[in-house]
Amino acid sequence: MSTRRGKYDDFDRTTGYRERSSGRSKKKHGFAIFMGIYVVVALIATFAFWKWFNGYLMGYEQSMPKHAMDDVMEAFDNGMGIGSVLNKASLSTEYSYVDFDTYAAYLHSVIDGKKITMQESTLSTGETPRYTLLADGVPFTDVTLRSLGKNKYGMDVWDYSHFFPDAYCINEETYRITAPTGSIVYANGNALTESDYAKDDNGAPLIDKIDTLRNVEQYLDSVPTYTTYEIRRAFGSPVISVRSSDGSELSVSQDGKNYTAKIPLDDALVAELQPKVEEYIIPAYGLHFIGVNGSAIFDYLLPGSTYREDLSTATTYFYPTSKISTRTFENIRAYDFATYTDDCISCEVYFDLNVTFNTEAYKPKNEGADATWVFIKQDGNWYLADVPRQRSADQAKEAWAAEGTN
Repeated sequence: MSTRRGKYDDFDRTTGYRERSSGRSKKKHGFAIFMGIYVVVALIATFAFWKWFNGYLMGYEQSMPKHAMDDVMEAFDNGMGIGSVLNKASLSTEYSYVDFDTYAAYLHSVIDGKKITMQESTLSTGETPRYTLLADGVPFTDVTLRSLGKNKYGMDVWDYSHFFPDAYCINEETYRITAPTGSIVYANGNALTESDYAKDDNGAPLIDKIDTLRNVEQYLDSVPTYTTYEIRRAFGSPVISVRSSDGSELSVSQDGKNYTAKIPLDDALVAELQPKVEEYIIPAYGLHFIGVNGSAIFDYLLPGSTYREDLSTATTYFYPTSKISTRTFENIRAYDFATYTDDCISCEVYFDLNVTFNTEAYKPKNEGADATWVFIKQDGNWYLADVPRQRSADQAKEAWAAEGTN
């Protein structure tokens, strides 16, 4: 039997109708359109997904805490850019007397010319990320971050917040400042408070009387005192300044880690007393101790004082007064005055008294003194009230020679 298709092979013998080729074409065309739309939608969806996913990755990257450190690293890496991230608001220190400029200058010196790196701090948490900056591997500050809010993916956006250099920059030294009670003490421009008082073994503030005045307190209406402050872990050597209650600046001396501010000098009182000391009291005092005109000194001694009584019983009769040929004062000086109250002053006194005799049985002698004198003003007159420190002129010269001074 022949298998060739005949002329009417597209005739459906069951139904008796001939299949139309146009129906098949329409079905194929519709399917193509559907597939085209599907592909376009799929491409759009894929593009949208990758765009979203790329944004998500970028958002995730930007939400990483270390990403917020980029500006900090750049600022510290070029050194001079510290000021763009570190300021008085962002510097966190427990010590109010450490001023920002000193701190910033120190940090500049620490990082100058060194490689800056960072590592996550052991104090870091998810809520408060914290990083440590290092200069050539040596830590110099911690940096904490803060969340500025959420991005559109619900992730935290971080920024640097505060710098904590204390643990790496603050030393463990202790500095003491002794100043007149009632004055205002500043460390690096910041006023100290009662919380900075030095304490004794019982926890009481160290408020001391002035040793120079220990024998004249009973003659004073008010006894001046000194208060001692203590600064622990100060940044470097603090710059100390002191002002009296009326705002005048006091002179401050430093001996190692100890600072001492003097009670302000009253120039008017010094101008009133100094000539009297040098012209009258020193000569009367010196002559008293060589037994010449011995009573003159009592015109300048505080009436009723213990020192006046002690001096009245001092022995001078052993001095060969009748053999004195000449007596000459040299190097008379009253200096280094300290005014404690309107009625109390101390000063340092020095004089040489050269004595010669009219017989070779006695050699010429150098008398004199290097002493601290305390004066009390009573009834409008200045009186010598105490001599808390005294050594002879010879002793002074020996001490100066040992110290290598003239």
